[in-house]
Amino acid sequence: MTAGANELGPACHTRRACLVLWPGNAKKRSALKEHAAVAAIVGLVCGINGLVMILAPFAWYGAVPGVTATGPFNAHFVRDIGCAYLVAGAALYLAGRDIGRDAAVAGAAFLVLHALVHVGDAVAGREDFHHLLVDLPGVFVLPIVAVWTLASMRKRRHRSKGEPS
Repeated sequence: MTAGANELGPACHTRRACLVLWPGNAKKRSALKEHAAVAAIVGLVCGINGLVMILAPFAWYGAVPGVTATGPFNAHFVRDIGCAYLVAGAALYLAGRDIGRDAAVAGAAFLVLHALVHVGDAVAGREDFHHLLVDLPGVFVLPIVAVWTLASMRKRRHRSKGEPS
């Protein structure tokens, strides 16, 4: 490598320019795009869920499997949680679009904490363990995919800058 260069190319280039201009980075660029697309998709799913919770809480309450078994309908509570899903979704979507990756950590943190509340309720006996299976797609898969995607993006960014991951 030449002086002032890293594995992506000349040090004077921005990260995006290095990925585009420096030979041999197509594989890295492709992997980053894939992870970014996954983050954006998880963000869209969360955002749409949040909007439905805010705009049509009763319809959401009746449509999502297992929700009616958690207690009586409370429109204010459903809308509050809808706001959290909307913020988490926006943060993850923006991370996928390469805007505001730090904010996406907050979005993923909400999803993980929400899943832990469900596990805690099952362990404490407030919910049946079989209910966790009903919750699997909407409560557990989204945070797993969000954390994996953000961790993969972070690891690839650090590697591309020559920093330890």
